[in-house]
Amino acid sequence: MTEPRTISKPRTVGSASEVARRLRDEPRGNNLALCQDCGACLSRCPLGEFVPEIGPRKFLHLLRNGWEEEALASRLVWTCTLCNRCTHDCPTGVLMEDVMRAARGVLATRGDVPEPLATGITSRLETGNVSEVPAEEYREHAEWMAEELQMELDDPSVTFPMDKAGARYLYLPNPRELTVSPGIFTANLKILHLLGVDWTLSSTCSDVTNWGYFTGDDRAAGQIIAQVVEAAERLQVETLVLTECGHGYKSYTYDAQRLLGRPLPFKVEIISRMAARGIESGKLRVDPSRNPGLHTYHDPCNMGRKADLLDPPRVIMAAAVAQFVELSPNRMESLCCGGGGGVDRVPRSSEIRNQVGGLKIQQIQRSGAETVVTGCLSCQSTIDALARHHKHKVKVLTLGQTVARALG
Repeated sequence: MTEPRTISKPRTVGSASEVARRLRDEPRGNNLALCQDCGACLSRCPLGEFVPEIGPRKFLHLLRNGWEEEALASRLVWTCTLCNRCTHDCPTGVLMEDVMRAARGVLATRGDVPEPLATGITSRLETGNVSEVPAEEYREHAEWMAEELQMELDDPSVTFPMDKAGARYLYLPNPRELTVSPGIFTANLKILHLLGVDWTLSSTCSDVTNWGYFTGDDRAAGQIIAQVVEAAERLQVETLVLTECGHGYKSYTYDAQRLLGRPLPFKVEIISRMAARGIESGKLRVDPSRNPGLHTYHDPCNMGRKADLLDPPRVIMAAAVAQFVELSPNRMESLCCGGGGGVDRVPRSSEIRNQVGGLKIQQIQRSGAETVVTGCLSCQSTIDALARHHKHKVKVLTLGQTVARALG
């Protein structure tokens, strides 16, 4: 005989609800009770077709009516990519990113975090980056890539300075630039070199990622940001320049002060916006014929919908590629690629992620583009993997790579 299904005892969302308590600390999350059940979120969530049993509205309904354990046990918790497409213009201001991070935060306090993310957070806090790249290896990698760029530009003066105190800018890479994608590292630093700015790398600061954000563990997220702040303060830099990382950009521009407990002691910039300004000012002279064929652009959720970083990428696309066509929909309505929110690090979600990602591949196919450009390394690797999975031939580049190729 089948055992009866056990669910949590209904209770009012209030002081007894762990998720609700966490949402009170979110600037836009303390509004579960305001959900009107209008259903607008359902038509926008790309998971609706593949996880129909627990969409955004039902998840909110469960929390609002006290069925918290039922909600926390649902597949939505670790298939939601925190893209906010469902609720970015919710009539009552509910943002699913805040709700899902609060739910994951409750699970984190119970030690229930997907192993790859838990291991990555531990590695980041103990070694300085999720890939456990030692400082000396990072230094050698930078020296090697500087030599590569010297040969490419036929300029022996090219250097990638390390731990240069008093430099104006500090560049913060993604560990993939030190392991599987060194070409992205070189492309971004080529842009800094040709802009002629005073910049440096930090041997103890080599990771833009913050997986504490994914798991809703604000304590870990704050500690990760504090490590970067310490390195930047030690070098007395004015501006932290981030590589192309969606959640990294959002973490340092929108969440850092709350997580750190004080204002950041420096400005935050991203390499793609610096490149766009360099193109507009004429400091970076690009030749679009170096990027032949039809290109399109994918708006990362964290940069577009959440941070309004929409125009600088299009400055780059208009100047640096031979032909550019927009995806439809785009900008604030852009479809998530399925790689955000840490879901790409959760093996049990891979099947659904590939199904949802098929929508993005279909969108790319309809555009007719031969090359997809995006402003986030996670989006790049996700779209590349999805294209292989769905057997669609397309090249996937970052904005930095696209600019670097056009610079010759």
